[in-house]
Amino acid sequence: MPLLTVPKPSWYTAMSERPAPSSGPTDRPRAAQAQTQPNEWRFDAAHAVAAAREYAEVMASDAGVFWLEYDPATASQFLSHCKSGQGESRAQPFSPPERSIRSRVNEYGGGAFCLGPAAAFYVDDKTQQIFRQAFDADQPESLTREGSSRFGDLFYDTAYQRLLCVRERHSKAVARDNAATDEIVVTQDIVAIDPETGRITPFVSGADFYAAPRVSTDGTGAAWVEWSLPHMPWDRSRLATAVLADGMPSDVRFGNFAASGDHSVLQPTFDASGVLWCVSDHGGWWQPYRMRTPDDWVAVDVAAADHALPPTQLGHRQFALFEDGQLALSWLEEGRMQMEYRANGTSRRLMSQYSLFRYLCSHQDKLYCVAGSPTRTTAVLEIDPATGAHRVLAGDTQPLAESTVAQPQAFSFPVPGGATGHGFFYPATVDDAAGASSLAPIIIMTHGGPTAATYPVFNPLIQFWTQRGFAVADLNYRGSSGYGRAYRQLLHQQWGVADAEDVIAALDELDRLKWCDCARAFIRGSSAGGFTTLSVLARSDRFLGGCSLYGVSDPWALRSATHRFESRYLDWLIAGPDHPEVYHERSPLANAHRICTPVIFFQGGQDQVVVPAQTETMVEALSAQGLQVEVHYYPKEGHGFRAAQTREHALEQELAFFRHQLG
Repeated sequence: MPLLTVPKPSWYTAMSERPAPSSGPTDRPRAAQAQTQPNEWRFDAAHAVAAAREYAEVMASDAGVFWLEYDPATASQFLSHCKSGQGESRAQPFSPPERSIRSRVNEYGGGAFCLGPAAAFYVDDKTQQIFRQAFDADQPESLTREGSSRFGDLFYDTAYQRLLCVRERHSKAVARDNAATDEIVVTQDIVAIDPETGRITPFVSGADFYAAPRVSTDGTGAAWVEWSLPHMPWDRSRLATAVLADGMPSDVRFGNFAASGDHSVLQPTFDASGVLWCVSDHGGWWQPYRMRTPDDWVAVDVAAADHALPPTQLGHRQFALFEDGQLALSWLEEGRMQMEYRANGTSRRLMSQYSLFRYLCSHQDKLYCVAGSPTRTTAVLEIDPATGAHRVLAGDTQPLAESTVAQPQAFSFPVPGGATGHGFFYPATVDDAAGASSLAPIIIMTHGGPTAATYPVFNPLIQFWTQRGFAVADLNYRGSSGYGRAYRQLLHQQWGVADAEDVIAALDELDRLKWCDCARAFIRGSSAGGFTTLSVLARSDRFLGGCSLYGVSDPWALRSATHRFESRYLDWLIAGPDHPEVYHERSPLANAHRICTPVIFFQGGQDQVVVPAQTETMVEALSAQGLQVEVHYYPKEGHGFRAAQTREHALEQELAFFRHQLG
């Protein structure tokens, strides 16, 4: 594997031994099988990567149930299917193995396929063009041929027999005075595509970004979500509704949820009777609403909780409508997701053994979704909501005996300003890293996003660490989703401050609880989590080591080098472009002289979100001051490593690095 490694300098001296804390109270979370096990039993890096098989975007029709399946062995994503309601019918690959399916709209993609009456339509990862594959065919046919365009959030409009989707065009800027330019201009619109000829007709344009184009089954109405810079879709977006005349929108109006316009609207969906539903957070939480008129929305009677996940990707669905008017919905309680079915004035809780539900959809009387569990891998489920009976269509495997799985325990901690931070604690499952202490060393994990979140589901990476004697604290610092709009807003212009403070506050709380050895603490994070990791290390010397995976080190440089979707995100996270001094104050690169903790870096050479220069300059700055630094570059990887070989290598190197710091 081609990589560049900066070795440990010969002058490096390990940090002095820190005193271990006295043993804590006996009510700390018990480690599952907390004893040294034979090496053959271990969940090694290869096992951890292989267990990271993922499923997404479930859809169902008379042709069967279809979903996207990510294979970590090949780093590709394909379309799988099985017959619905057919007992133990087995899932089978639908798309050919040589064709990976993935949208790259907004770089993060989503909505990469949809189902028509006779064929599936999907986005080819390599070309970003749409292909059509008949349900009885083995190979797809090319549908679109716009090489400068990407497509996402595909929707089959049954009323007009066409595709609707988001189109993102990448074209060279028009040069002034015949001057050469390499600048790429990125624009978006919604387009209609003939499913036979591929002919593209513009449907709506004018905003910077679009999502979720939908048409009612009778063809009289349409809806979509749009937003413009500098806003992000979880900060401020608006719902557009339109009357259709000859299939094209007229009398476009915008949902009047809040006079200020400061709300986020998601997931517009027409029910069988033509009523439009959506999710809005103008009341403080992402909650479902039904439309009587564009100016009159009826709130569904639900708990004060988030009923949606952050729209980092297109195509999320957190509720499902049935033909008979019944409803299935999901929401988050203390970071764990619940699901409920409502019918005839009654409600039924569903699938309580699972803790995360995504991509809800219905067909006839069945409910389908992707579900996550604390002890098993991700699953695709078919559920009879009337009885609660279910069938596993894919996944739901058990890589580890349940008695050896570190299970999440929700914990909270006070943070500056009177708020409360959140996280999940996973105890070590073996004791080989405990050493002389009776408590395990702790790894603090900081998620990316940073408006994303972490959930209490089986995470092979976390299990890898707990089975090597490390406890793990997976944090939802201020700004994370799942705890209401007000909690998300606490990161407004506080990135690098609030999240960093929360890491220290979480460490203080864990030390108070004596759940782990906080004198032997490590911190790691990817992307935005890498920025939080480096920001913490510039503020605190309480960590033995840190790990940044394609993390942001120079937010000012990121403004001009990142992709369009997040090009103004930093205005909200840190400050506007007229305040470079704030960026300098928050920059880990500018504060590299304050870092005294050894750091290991991992970076993809094709990363278009956090470009390689971010890591290169940070490594140079830390090395120049004589700090132990190790860096691994993977030339063919982008933002988020996909190849199994890369992921295994990175995990093994990170483990070796942390063990070295433990001495």
